[in-house]
Amino acid sequence: LSATAPLVAPHASAQSGHLASLPPNARVVGPTIFHDAAFRGAVVELRSIDVPLTSLTLMILNATAMPEVARGRVLGAHVHTRGCADDAAASGPHYVHPNGDPAKPLAMREVWLDVRIDSRGTGMAFALFDWRIRRGDANSVVVHAEPTNPTTGAAGPRLLCTSIVLGQ
Repeated sequence: LSATAPLVAPHASAQSGHLASLPPNARVVGPTIFHDAAFRGAVVELRSIDVPLTSLTLMILNATAMPEVARGRVLGAHVHTRGCADDAAASGPHYVHPNGDPAKPLAMREVWLDVRIDSRGTGMAFALFDWRIRRGDANSVVVHAEPTNPTTGAAGPRLLCTSIVLGQ
């Protein structure tokens, strides 16, 4: 594996297994901030696991109680550089792996957790990547209104933000 090879596709479903049962290096239930009032009451649980004896990192996003407007849709979700605040832009840009090859697609250098919301208002997504996030470099996960554009990484307006300190 190269240092930036993606190991799963965006909005893949997590399966029960030994990786998901590992204790998280970081876990939080949020969101911290709602940027769209329609999403008040939504719950996002985030887990980040540095897989022992490897350079792999597993991130899991579980969404529940998502509003009717989100049901049947895919929402973009990304790791961002700063923590959440009332100003949606305060969470900063997407975290980009600093040693990632800029010639490679963004999906191989960023953490994308696009989540498909089902008819019950729930969804799960995960990303498994072959590098570590440095502590202090990534501090939130933002859920966006649209699926992630694979070329630009854009995913529309920020709906909600969950602060989580990632990395070792």
